[in-house]
Amino acid sequence: MNSRVFSVACAVLAFFAGAIWLNEANAAIVGTLVAFLSVAAGFGCGVWFKNADANVKIEEANHATLYYEQELDKLREVYKKLASEKTTAAAPKATKAKKNKE
Repeated sequence: MNSRVFSVACAVLAFFAGAIWLNEANAAIVGTLVAFLSVAAGFGCGVWFKNADANVKIEEANHATLYYEQELDKLREVYKKLASEKTTAAAPKATKAKKNKE
């Protein structure tokens, strides 16, 4: 199961578990504690979701970086090949001097 889906499910479960516990418990004694624990669990699940989402984005960025580095290497090879062909084609050729007819 995807960790982002799991964190959302845990947050929903924490909310409803806190609501049921608050309904069944003695509100005067432990009501504040139960509400705090429910909110803290939801906050923890939110942080977990954010970290999981950030990790997914980092993986995608690393994959894209590797792909673009490979493409850049291919382009550099093509450029070097074209540059070497240009230098060999631009080399001066030996030609005979033309005679002036006068």
